[in-house]
Amino acid sequence: IVSYAILLLIMIYGQMLMRSVIEEKSQRISETIVSSIKPFQLMSGKLIGICSLGITQLFIFGLFVFGVVNFSEPVFAHFGLASSELLEVIGQFQFSGTVFSFMILFFILGFVFFSSLFAAVGAMVNSEDEGQQFQLPIIFLMIIGFFIMFTVSRNPDTVRAFWISLIPFFTPLVMFARIAVSDPVLPSGAYLSIFTMVFFTGVILWAVAKIYRVGILMYGKKPSLKEALKWIRYK
Repeated sequence: IVSYAILLLIMIYGQMLMRSVIEEKSQRISETIVSSIKPFQLMSGKLIGICSLGITQLFIFGLFVFGVVNFSEPVFAHFGLASSELLEVIGQFQFSGTVFSFMILFFILGFVFFSSLFAAVGAMVNSEDEGQQFQLPIIFLMIIGFFIMFTVSRNPDTVRAFWISLIPFFTPLVMFARIAVSDPVLPSGAYLSIFTMVFFTGVILWAVAKIYRVGILMYGKKPSLKEALKWIRYK
């Protein structure tokens, strides 16, 4: 449930970021803004602002789940709503403070990683229709990670689960699922996955910043991946 919430928020706010970039580019607003600040600062501001909104929603959702899992029994009993079947279902959920913390951490890492890619798409295209086409591979990778998460959560300690959880495209959902089902014991590679995620997020940010710098000032030309790779080499 929580992994689905992470996936949904990353996808929703990532697409929101992409549409924001497309709108500013199509209305020539970007030209005015980058005359005062650097393109990377503009992109970073968008990432921080929208990520903060996502964190707020996820934090409220996490508090609700944490409260239901840990304090629902006495509350239900006080109002006479407790039943053995309901409490048995709630008792199957495990949502500790550690899981809560990793939920926020992996959401931030996953959001910055994927939203940077959405920002690159927004800078490359000239309309939302083109953006819809270019964002499909990103969404496809996120959905693959979501389905892999179900298999890994059943067997979180296998070698295959270890290596899959280190792939940046799958880490936010797969490693979080491993942590959630293994709590209170951290699975192997938990801290290593954070390090690799931070490293590859930094690499993606560096590459996307170069694409963003050129793309937001390019108009009328149909984008291509080959051309975007050339933009990365520009100084």
